[in-house]
Amino acid sequence: MRIRFVWLPRQAPELSPMDQLWRELKRLIAANRQAASIDALAADAAAWVLALTPQQACRKAGMASKHFWLRKLLQNFWRPT
Repeated sequence: MRIRFVWLPRQAPELSPMDQLWRELKRLIAANRQAASIDALAADAAAWVLALTPQQACRKAGMASKHFWLRKLLQNFWRPT
């Protein structure tokens, strides 16, 4: 199956695409704002994520950068979006 493990450092948010998306979501949806309820905040967050195109998600996560550290893996794993 040619599976290769790639170990990440324990604390390195700059290496995690999900952490980059999370940071952008917090900045645009939750930072310095009072939500009516946790359900309203969750709904706003879900709407923001679901409204992203694949290209926007890759760009916001830093995965579109030519310096993204897993770029070579992604080229062989997913078709371009």
